[in-house]
Amino acid sequence: MSNGEYRHVFRILFRNFINSFRPRQIRGNPMGKDYIGNKYYEIPADPSSGKRKPSRWYDPPKNLDFQDPIPAEWEAWLRLRRTEPPTEEEIAKNLAIAEMKKVNAAKLEAERLLEQGSLPSQVERGPQPYPNFLQHNNMAQQNLSSKEIFALEDQYGCRNYAPLPVALCRGEGVFVWDVEGKKYFDFLSAYSAVNQGHCHPRIVKALKEQADQLTLVSRAFYSDQLGKYEKFMTELLGYDRLLPMNTGVEGGESACKIARKWGYDVKKIPKDQAKIIFAENNFWGRTLMIPYNNIPALEKALQDPTIAAFMVEPIQGEAGVIIPDDGYLRKVRELCTKYNVLWIADEVQTGLGRTGKLFAVQHEGVKPDILILGKALSGGILPVSAVLANNDVMGVITPGTHGSTYGGNPLACAVATEAIKVLLEEKLPENAERLCKVFREELEKIPKSKVVAIRGRGLMFASMFIRVLTRMTYA
Repeated sequence: MSNGEYRHVFRILFRNFINSFRPRQIRGNPMGKDYIGNKYYEIPADPSSGKRKPSRWYDPPKNLDFQDPIPAEWEAWLRLRRTEPPTEEEIAKNLAIAEMKKVNAAKLEAERLLEQGSLPSQVERGPQPYPNFLQHNNMAQQNLSSKEIFALEDQYGCRNYAPLPVALCRGEGVFVWDVEGKKYFDFLSAYSAVNQGHCHPRIVKALKEQADQLTLVSRAFYSDQLGKYEKFMTELLGYDRLLPMNTGVEGGESACKIARKWGYDVKKIPKDQAKIIFAENNFWGRTLMIPYNNIPALEKALQDPTIAAFMVEPIQGEAGVIIPDDGYLRKVRELCTKYNVLWIADEVQTGLGRTGKLFAVQHEGVKPDILILGKALSGGILPVSAVLANNDVMGVITPGTHGSTYGGNPLACAVATEAIKVLLEEKLPENAERLCKVFREELEKIPKSKVVAIRGRGLMFASMFIRVLTRMTYA
């Protein structure tokens, strides 16, 4: 045994020795039981008899495995480092951790025996712990309640979001359903990723048909889908070339990489000095920032000869659906042309019909040098993004200077092509413009004492309601 195991054995023997002197009728208050089987007790403090602190002790099970130490949370309680015993959630969490450790230990032991040639042939085909682990943890077959789903994410997930207390399991069109069967209007639309509606049958069909043929090849080969998709998109949007990527963030990174390389190769900015400026509160870009919707600040920044590009959202989404003044985008186009700076339009959220036009920049009749698309490019079916530019910009990317394992995969190309066709053939941008007027008219009927602000274009809309006199909430 290791030193830790010896200490554990000694601790058990010593505590049993102490317990043997205690009258059995004074067992104290039972406080709980850990996953090993140890039972924990506490004898409260009794100042009248000179006992100033509570006594805490435990009874181990008769068949205790000495390799299992006392759980850390109970050890802290025994040593008076915490006042309350562990909660049921802590005990359940540590039980799961302990089971995982046993699975991993068994796997390592199986691998060790396999290396020594000590395993029979049926074990060599795969480590034994996995079937039991999968059988024990196969939650895909379980019907969990909303509260159970909340608890799972809270316990095992990284807490980088604070979601609303709704556990969704199905979607169709503009509706979604939670696991208890309650039906909701989806006004968020996955941040504009499902502009075509949830699980649009045409897009799902395209996904299934392509998935039966070919899903992924590396860009070391041609595929029968990528070229057709690139031709369709570039001819539709009026650009020479398309760089296929997966997510909106990847699209932003790729656009900046293209712009910097253009700055060095075409604009002849000195090495390592090319800069890109971003509008404040952009979703993408937090380095060199200028105020949004501020033309004087933009012109002042663009006078720096090392500026390669300016990236801006035509309407700022995450910032609260902030719409710039009329003419702002036209002036951005003029200034970027004047100072030989690329204009990058981040249309990941605003693009593809959400604002009542295919792209938000079309409201002012301008065209950016680099266009970034994402979200609704796949109709919410799988991650797809794209960067579009003309030859004089995209031409700086040569073989070996940029790549993506999944970018331009056949499945994504087939899905994206069908998703765009759905947008156009079902006239969804026009529908967004029509519904915008209806929605605004109805919101304006709400008393001004309850609605502070109404703003938006198309169905990229925001309204601010007063909940309490001093508290406001966005909807």
